Amino acid sequence: MNKNEQTLKEILLQVVGAPQIKDKYLLLSIKDAWKQCFGATIQQYTTEIRFRNGILTVVLNSAPLKHELSLSKEKIIKIMNETLKSEHIKAVHIY
Repeated sequence: MNKNEQTLKEILLQVVGAPQIKDKYLLLSIKDAWKQCFGATIQQYTTEIRFRNGILTVVLNSAPLKHELSLSKEKIIKIMNETLKSEHIKAVHIY
């Protein structure tokens, strides 16, 4: 392989590593992890998921579910980070 040749893996890592794409890719990964961890039932009550500066914000349309998840924030952080295989999530806000 000469100097100008790169493997497909190297090129994809460069593209995904770009700040604009990295943030969107991480958000998609978080949304997928949310659905995987908490299932379709909770997913149907989830109206919005945002992530910024280590804070996962989840908007729900069920008051009892909001209360239940608010009591389990540390567990949510642990489960989500294990699923993502990284420590991206530092805090969770439930609305």
